[in-house]
Amino acid sequence: SPPRLSLVNNHGVIDVRGRLPGEADRRKVWSALVAQYGHGKVSGDILRDPQAAAPRWLDRLVTLAPVLRHQGLSLSFNGDRLHVDMTRLSPRDRIAVSDTLRRGFGHLQVSGLWDAGRIALSQLPATPAPEELVTALNQGKVRFLHKSPTLRADGHEMLRASAQAILAAEPGLRLEVGGHTDSLGAAETNLHLSQQRAEMVVAELEAQGVPAGMLVPRGYGEEQPVADNRLDSGRDRNRRIEYSILQ
Repeated sequence: SPPRLSLVNNHGVIDVRGRLPGEADRRKVWSALVAQYGHGKVSGDILRDPQAAAPRWLDRLVTLAPVLRHQGLSLSFNGDRLHVDMTRLSPRDRIAVSDTLRRGFGHLQVSGLWDAGRIALSQLPATPAPEELVTALNQGKVRFLHKSPTLRADGHEMLRASAQAILAAEPGLRLEVGGHTDSLGAAETNLHLSQQRAEMVVAELEAQGVPAGMLVPRGYGEEQPVADNRLDSGRDRNRRIEYSILQ
């Protein structure tokens, strides 16, 4: 059975419950939380379940225990999946916590994360103008597996929010969905990958209800960088989906 663990900050008290395979695992989590927050600030129970698989996230969780200082934050591990609830956090804290969890648990399927794009989309008016819609869409980051057109779990979430915003826009709007890569690898391969990713985004948005023909996919490969490809941070910015209005 999958290892399970839920952790919730309830008004400064960390409530932790779940099932882990061994006593050493249980003690490792409990001790890390008590060391971080104090004996009177940790409650709940972690049961020992010999049938549970070894948790691949346990050591990372111990290291990232300080992230639970945010009141209202909830983490729920189920096997290799992590769901995060941060609806009670401020927009700034949502982005900061999401960045920390992406770095720490990138090997898991993580849902419930936020970025500047999701915040911007949530703040759009009921019927956004085309320009403000595109501005909000382009603040977000659609994430794919490495050198692949396959979406990561939080990529699906970003596109669900994007689809809702697009559906609320003024009638008659058409958008180009541009795929861009960094400069690592062959230019022809990057061009093909960018086209695949643009098509994947369009397919996902249409699956969420966006009418066919409203979106046009186009891959640009590495031709239009927005940052320095010699830097990791620059390459990350260059790997993007970019929306533009079609006249």
